[in-house]
Amino acid sequence: MSSPHRQSSTTKANKTDAGNGSYGICRVIDASRSPSPDPGRLTPHRLMPYSVRDLSVFDCIRDRSSLDGSNYFEFHAGKRPSDHACWLDGSLFLRDAGFDFIAELFYQTVPDFDYFSFVEVPDQFIKVAVSRLHDFSQSLSGDVSRESVFSYYSSLFTTDIWAEVPATSIAPHLRRTCDDLHAYFSEALRSRQPLAILGM
Repeated sequence: MSSPHRQSSTTKANKTDAGNGSYGICRVIDASRSPSPDPGRLTPHRLMPYSVRDLSVFDCIRDRSSLDGSNYFEFHAGKRPSDHACWLDGSLFLRDAGFDFIAELFYQTVPDFDYFSFVEVPDQFIKVAVSRLHDFSQSLSGDVSRESVFSYYSSLFTTDIWAEVPATSIAPHLRRTCDDLHAYFSEALRSRQPLAILGM
């Protein structure tokens, strides 16, 4: 939990370098990634914590016109026009701060998963992800513990940034995230479409 994101040793396409093979700033230092939808949360003196007003970071978005900024993970089912293509129609988008709560699930499930790059997910690993998303969603029902909510959390920031938000407030939003991704991945499998995770 709450470990720095691992980066692949090989150069892959990402949103920073648009796939040109160079190492953009977010691939070189960990400090560049905004922790929230509000860039003002980073101040010169301290890192501002999340509050219940920030639970929208768990919303999965299909309408690109609803996106605010660029701190999103993109899940795309279907063939992409090029290796570095992103912000595509038909994609599902999730704020990086929301994705942090399931990041470890993807590190454990998808070979070569890289938070900062684009990864094509083979069918057999989509099936594993579907199963794990379902199981994690089920674990978030009822009187859920903070440990359960943060069991797949991996971030540049410790869980303390969420200290002001009760686990019981996070859990239903996180469960909906898992359910939305489960449905999207399942449809990709059913329709035999390739699936890509387009990271930061």
